[in-house]
Amino acid sequence: MTKYLNTLASDVEKSMIDRDSTREALLSAPPRTEEESNSFWNGLQDETKADVFLQNLLKKGPPDGLTDTEKVFWTLSYDQQLEKLINLGAVRPLFDEYMSDDDRRDFFRRYGDYLLDGVELDHLVADPHGAITGMDLGIEAIRAWGIRKEDRFKLVKLPYRSGLDDADDSVDGSDAAFERSRDLYRAWNQQKAGRARYEETLFVRGDLGLSYGSKTANEMAREKEEEEWNN
Repeated sequence: MTKYLNTLASDVEKSMIDRDSTREALLSAPPRTEEESNSFWNGLQDETKADVFLQNLLKKGPPDGLTDTEKVFWTLSYDQQLEKLINLGAVRPLFDEYMSDDDRRDFFRRYGDYLLDGVELDHLVADPHGAITGMDLGIEAIRAWGIRKEDRFKLVKLPYRSGLDDADDSVDGSDAAFERSRDLYRAWNQQKAGRARYEETLFVRGDLGLSYGSKTANEMAREKEEEEWNN
């Protein structure tokens, strides 16, 4: 349960989650088999099949124990219900746990831009007063993007593909700058993840400096990066 919440929720969100209710919601229904999953999703494959699926669903009526959000579906008109089911079937790769990783990646490559349109995402953009330095991005990003280690950046939340001119006047609003900011943010995340894995390895081996008189793995990694940069 703790690992599940750590994966999906931020520190702020975790403090507000009702763990008992979440545990009950996760464990109240038995797991669905692959055959059951295919039967459900195949019933939403196109409008004709979704129409038959909805008619059978309405014959059975709403199940007991629905949440307020789930009850809304049963208050919609027939056409609205059918539209919702068709839309759900269209995004099957996002929700069908038995879809292969290749199918899911292919779906995102084809439709990711549509799904993310307008969604606010973190972008790393240049800012002379930013708290993130060029060295924080790692050697690979520095070499790939021609960044100086003294360059500074900040994180800005922007709607996907909105253009960076919405951030502030100091940021280039071109599409190229927007794509570059996304790549920089991904590189920064990869750098942070790599450092975390490196420190974890050192800790397991007992090589992580934990006293004030010794250097931490983070300090040693930074010195190594600076040495590589200078060379």
